[in-house]
Amino acid sequence: MASSQLYRVRTVLSGWQGAPGLNTFYFQALSGGNATDALAAVNRVRGSWDVVKSVLSAAITAQTQGQVDIISDTDGSLQTSFNVTQPAVVTGTCGTAATVAQVAGGLELFTADVVDGRRVRGRSNIGPLCATFTGSILPPTGLNTALDAMGVALVTVSPPATPPLVIWHRPVFNKVTHTLIRPGTNWQVTSSSHASKFFSIRSRRD
Repeated sequence: MASSQLYRVRTVLSGWQGAPGLNTFYFQALSGGNATDALAAVNRVRGSWDVVKSVLSAAITAQTQGQVDIISDTDGSLQTSFNVTQPAVVTGTCGTAATVAQVAGGLELFTADVVDGRRVRGRSNIGPLCATFTGSILPPTGLNTALDAMGVALVTVSPPATPPLVIWHRPVFNKVTHTLIRPGTNWQVTSSSHASKFFSIRSRRD
């Protein structure tokens, strides 16, 4: 289990019917965090979208935000924020149009931790994908290669990077009293890989 405070780095995706989309990654924040590490986390997230832009159509943009929140992993409460230099927008480079927004590439994040007999792992939906990469039953090699590169950009080749990427298990609250039933916690990501199947995104707005 890592520290009790996390950097929250968000990327806003636009360019298709039903947009915008929101992607969020979390990083360990030691001693309350600092602007230097917040900027490093932002640049890693932006870099991860840059290496995967080949699977996004030219209409899709990914803007990683320069505002980095520090949250408590115990209850998700906002502790403070850092406003760092917002990086340049990433634009997709695939020549074909985006397919249906629900179809996404799957990035899997792995830890060395085991809880209740199962290894802790996370996942991220990457998309909307352009039609070039969705014409088969299983994800094609080009998509898998891009997802693997994205994982390396996030985790780095020899973790832990500074700050380390983590998986956050959200807290659980009583729906009536809103009291904390189970505190949240986080685990450090040690490696990543592409999923062996497509992921499906289900929007709360649908």
